[in-house]
Amino acid sequence: MSKSLHNFVGISEPPRSMFEKLMSISDAMMPDYYEYLTERPMDEVRSLIAHTPMEAKKQLAQAVVETYHGPAAGPAVRDEWERIHHAHQLPGEIPEVRLQTSEIKEEGRIWIVRLLQLTGFASGTNEARRLVTDGGVRIYGERVTDPAAEVPFRDGMVVQIGRRRFARLTRGE
Repeated sequence: MSKSLHNFVGISEPPRSMFEKLMSISDAMMPDYYEYLTERPMDEVRSLIAHTPMEAKKQLAQAVVETYHGPAAGPAVRDEWERIHHAHQLPGEIPEVRLQTSEIKEEGRIWIVRLLQLTGFASGTNEARRLVTDGGVRIYGERVTDPAAEVPFRDGMVVQIGRRRFARLTRGE
């Protein structure tokens, strides 16, 4: 594991973050991670990886989460991950972002690029436009691909960027 190679998992990270990072390691790295982070026999590990690499990765991630966050955390975070990534449902906990009422037009719409900036998903206009044109933005579960789009704002709407970043929007003062 290495910060410079972007494949390290901090032992004090939240369970979900830990699980997601472990799910993104390459299949080729799994034997090393199993060897250094678990007590599982390597013959069993090699067989599992050869037959069902995705299941092997889920079991590895769950085992590591359980080691650092307790036995209940592993199955809970695995269920959450599968609900988000396989069933395409929303996570149980979504950070809330308050938008100033002045940012929302009278007709209740907001420019998608401005919305991404206000939520903190993009630091600037160009980055926000790129997120939209690359197809990484979903609102109300629907992909937004037009950077000129004005989307309807409703309290409680969920904005999703890629597979992992979510925000629930509410109207502020």
